[in-house]
Amino acid sequence: MKKFGNLLFFLGLLLVATVWASSDPDFERVQKLGLAYKDFTLGERLPEADGLVPLKDAFKGTLRYRKGSLILAVEEKTRRLIALYEEYPALKPEDLQKLISSLMAQFGEPTFEAHEKMLFWYYSSRGKITSEAFEHLREEGKEPEVLAIAKFYCDQRIVEFGNKKDSGGKAKAFFTLYSPLLIRKFVYDKIDYSPKKF
Repeated sequence: MKKFGNLLFFLGLLLVATVWASSDPDFERVQKLGLAYKDFTLGERLPEADGLVPLKDAFKGTLRYRKGSLILAVEEKTRRLIALYEEYPALKPEDLQKLISSLMAQFGEPTFEAHEKMLFWYYSSRGKITSEAFEHLREEGKEPEVLAIAKFYCDQRIVEFGNKKDSGGKAKAFFTLYSPLLIRKFVYDKIDYSPKKF
């Protein structure tokens, strides 16, 4: 009977440790934003999906997976999503237009644009930071609290290339969705995510 009691005590401790490990408040804050891309939600536990191929060269404490052209980075212990990345190596103008329309339908108007080639959507604990709110903060010399960032980059000027007809040219682009707050747990070098450099 004593052995059974010890076993129950050990299982109880294991359960508490599991719940504690999976309820990191930073992950909870990011998950509440509900930012999803192709069935994967930032901050959530990675589902047991088919077609996930493990990748090497992950930061310590993380794992990386590929699903098609999508790269996913998760915390090793909890498998909660820290970041995702998708590359588009050869977009025609009409493909670029469709992709931008799709992103804007999902994430809304960008928080800001840079160099005519990048779009950024910034999120605080209150949700997306609008371009007006962002500009107001910049005018006051303040930086927003940023929990998550969605970023689109194209090697061509987005509007100019998207409006070309029968150009025969191709654009390279990528989309990434990540949380600077969560990345800092694993990348110990100081990374500057502020918009000052754009």
